[in-house]
Amino acid sequence: MRGIQLGFWVAALLGVAACGETNGGEGTGGNGGNGDQHPVDQCTNDADQAIYDELGAGAVGEVAADCPLTACGGQIGTIIGGDTSETAKTALADCIAQCVSDETGLSTECTSCYGLITACAVGTCLEPCSPPNQGSEECAACSTDNCSFFDACLGI
Repeated sequence: MRGIQLGFWVAALLGVAACGETNGGEGTGGNGGNGDQHPVDQCTNDADQAIYDELGAGAVGEVAADCPLTACGGQIGTIIGGDTSETAKTALADCIAQCVSDETGLSTECTSCYGLITACAVGTCLEPCSPPNQGSEECAACSTDNCSFFDACLGI
């Protein structure tokens, strides 16, 4: 069940990314694509927990889903254009982390998790999750196999 939920979240991100907007600024902060080493428990501090309590995790997820178009279109466009290098993934992860932090007030350590999952989804699962395959078993399997670190990163 968790793999399917993650697959749908990845598919939603990819659906937003596939809309084709490529404008956006440079992002800073966050923990970019650092290979198989992913941070853990990044959102467990009191300040981040207070923001989650106020906004709700769903609202933060919506902000994270909007950031690829509102602030990070250039980075998404680079990856969709074929550059899936660690440098491109790191730039996207950092941009998403900064965007979510700017919009919510969460720490960039916490929002780095949203950046990492977006970079993983776009950089790893673009082909199996692109429309019309966003709800497919292949998409869910890709996200589960490659991007299942999200909950541990957040600390939930």
